[in-house]
Amino acid sequence: MVTVHFFQEGWYEMIGPQYISAVLKSHGFETTLSVGYNESSIVKIKDGDIVAFSVMTGMEGWALNIAREIKKKRKIKTVFGGPHTTYFPDLIREDGCDVICRGEGEYAMLEFVKSVENGTNDTSIKNLWFKNKDDIISNPLRELVGNLDEIYFPDRELYYDAYDYFCNNSTKYVIAGRGCPFACTFCFNDQMKEMYSGLGKYVRWRSPQNVIHEIRNLQLRSKVDSIFFMDDTFSLNKKWLQQFLPLYKTEINIPFLCLVRADTIDEEICDLLANANCQIVGFGIESGDENLRNKILKKKVTDEQIYRTASLLKKYHIKFMTFNMVGLPGETLEQAFKTVEINIQIGTDYPRCGIFTPYPGTILGDMVKKMGLLEGKIDANTKHTGSIIKNPDRDKFTNLNHLFQFAVRFPSLWPLVKKAVSLPPNIFFKAIWFVMFVYIFTRSELRKSANVFQFIFKTLLK
Repeated sequence: MVTVHFFQEGWYEMIGPQYISAVLKSHGFETTLSVGYNESSIVKIKDGDIVAFSVMTGMEGWALNIAREIKKKRKIKTVFGGPHTTYFPDLIREDGCDVICRGEGEYAMLEFVKSVENGTNDTSIKNLWFKNKDDIISNPLRELVGNLDEIYFPDRELYYDAYDYFCNNSTKYVIAGRGCPFACTFCFNDQMKEMYSGLGKYVRWRSPQNVIHEIRNLQLRSKVDSIFFMDDTFSLNKKWLQQFLPLYKTEINIPFLCLVRADTIDEEICDLLANANCQIVGFGIESGDENLRNKILKKKVTDEQIYRTASLLKKYHIKFMTFNMVGLPGETLEQAFKTVEINIQIGTDYPRCGIFTPYPGTILGDMVKKMGLLEGKIDANTKHTGSIIKNPDRDKFTNLNHLFQFAVRFPSLWPLVKKAVSLPPNIFFKAIWFVMFVYIFTRSELRKSANVFQFIFKTLLK
C-alpha cells in the first residue's frame, strides 16, 4: 500500500500535515515524518510511495532540493502544499515537483493517494495541479468544508511517534476555526479570501464540544500542561467564546494562551478569558505609528484600542505578548522608535519583533517589488537577520530589531538603546537578541526551558 512521507526543515509542529495524515490513516494509508534529511531518511521510502512537503515562502528551495535527492534514489511522486504553493502554484514547473496543492488539502490529498494506490493516476482532482510531460494541468478549487466538526482531529502521532521532542513539549497547539476576515496588507489572507470567493463560508468555527473533545483526546495521549489556541483571532466570535470558555473551565481548566485583535477585546471577553484560566494573550501592534499601522498596513486598530486592551488585560491579571515589525517600506527611524515606546507605555510583558518581510503576493510585498525597493532574497530567517528593502537606515533597523525586546523589558535603558542603534551591527547586539528571544519565547508560550533549549540545539545543528 502507498505510504505518504512528510518532510519538513524546521523543528515545529505543522497543523496541515497532521490534518492530512489523520484523513489518510482513517482510510488505511500509512504516513511518516522526517525533520531534515539524511541517508537514513531514504530507508523507509519505497518505489511507488509519495513524498510530501508543506512549505512557506522562503522554504521552498530546501524542499525542492530534498525532492530531487529522493527522486535520484526512488521512483516516487512528490507533492508540495502549504502557503507557498497556494499563492505561487507555478512551483509545479520546477524540477522535482510533480503535484502542487492549493488551499485546504485534506480531501484533495486523500483523492490523490487513492488514485495512486489504484493506478488510475487521476489528474482532475480539485485543488491539485499536475505536471504532465510538458503540460501543466491546473484544476479549480473545491468548495470549503462548511462543518469543521466533520474533519478528523489532527494526527498528533505523526510527530509524537517520530520524535520525542514533540511529544515532550507539554504546550499543545489547537485551532478552533479557520479563516480570517481582515485584510492587512502584509498578510496573504486577503488573497486567500478572494481565491475562495463563491466557494463557501470563509470564516468557520468548530463547535465548542468538538474542540473540547480534541483536547480530551490529547490529554489521553500525552502530557498536556497548557494549550495554545493558534487561531489568528480567537476573540473574533464573541457568541462562540461565551459558549466555549465556560465549557473549557468545567471540562479542561488548564492554563491556555490565545491570539486576539485589540479591536475585538472588551471587559466581558477579558472576564471570560480570566475565569477560564487564560494566562497569556497575544495581539499585533505591528507599528507604533498609528498612521503607518492603519493607512499602510490596513490593520484598522487605533492607539486607543491598543491602550484599552492592555489596560483590561492588566485589570484581569492576564499577561500579554505583542507582535511588532520594524523596517517597513517608507518607515523612518523615528516612526520605528514609536513602536518601542508604545510597548513601553502599555507595559508589554512579552514583546516580539521582526524585520518586515515583503512576502510576494501580499499587497505590501508587491508594492515593494513594483517600487524597486527589494534587495535580497526571502528565506526562513529573513525577519531576524536583516532587512531586504532598500533604506538608508537599514543597519539601524537591524540593530533596533536586535535590541527591541531588551528596550521594552528594561525601559530605563531606552535612551541608551536609541543611541546604540546608530552603531554598526555587531555580535554583541545579536547576543542580546538571542538571550531575550529565548527568555520571551519560553515564557510567552508557557514552555519548559528544557524543551526550548532542545529546540534551539536542534535548530542550530540542522
